[in-house]
This record gives sequence, structure tokens and C-alpha cells, in this order.
Amino acid sequence: MVERNINISYPKSQVVDSVAVIVIEDDQLLVVNHGYNTTLGIGVRGVPGGHREDGETLEEAAVKELLEETGLETLLEHLVPFKGNFCRQVMGFNGQSMDMTMTAFICTKYSGQLRPEPNGDTIPEWTTLYAFHYLHETGPNQPQIVFNAQQALASGEVRV
Repeated sequence: MVERNINISYPKSQVVDSVAVIVIEDDQLLVVNHGYNTTLGIGVRGVPGGHREDGETLEEAAVKELLEETGLETLLEHLVPFKGNFCRQVMGFNGQSMDMTMTAFICTKYSGQLRPEPNGDTIPEWTTLYAFHYLHETGPNQPQIVFNAQQALASGEVRV
């Protein structure tokens, strides 16, 4: 047996910061179906989100991504962090590995109407929390982060 020691490290400049926005109403979770031109790939469903652009705060990126992917608008003060809202992962895109962070926020108030992303890359829909936890095609770490958000809401840590 050959023992392999795989050590993957990335310079800080290659870490991509991303955000996720969790919108829960009653027992429903807002998700988006991803299309061909998304980093997660066609058929993957996950919470709205994306990467932070240079000069944006994480909260600003979350507001931008929610609007782009769902048509819903929110304000910075309606995005609430919660215990267990952060993860770091290595993901593969186009044959390359990328070191990513993801910071999630619970959206406590929003306005607007759901609509697909103008370029057709994401289509928003509501699904039950139960169904989401049993989806096989979700973004990495998303079921755990959504579960943590549910716990924060149930405990009163975050109020909607």
C-alpha cells in the first residue's frame, strides 16, 4: 500500500468569499434552481447566494445576490448572522480547485416578486424545509447551514 500525503494550500489571494441568504417563511425555504452558466451546475438547488466582489461587504454582496437571483429586495439591516453561519470549503470548478468561504445570513424582511434571473441562470422557488434536507443535489454545506439557521430561529437567537 502506498501512503500519500496530500497537502493542499492556497495563497490568501485565491480564497473566494461567498455569501448565502436564507429566507424562511412558515415551513418553506426559498431556493434557486441553477442553470448551465452557474458554478454549481445545472439541476443543483440551493439558497440564493454568490461571491463577494472587490470593495463589497459580505452584507452588500448578500443584498445584491438575493436581488439578482430571485428578484427580491432587502436592506442591510434585515440580514442577520447566526451561530454556525460560516464554513470554508474547497470546491472544483472547470477542472480547478478553489478555496472558498461561505457566510450565510437570515433575511428577516424583503419585498418584491419572485422572478428568474434575467440571464436564466437561476430560477427561484419555495420548497419545504423537510424536502430541502433530503435533496441530493444541493450546494456543499448548505443543508447544515440551513439547519443552523432553523436552530437560530427556533431558539429565538434570530427573530423574523
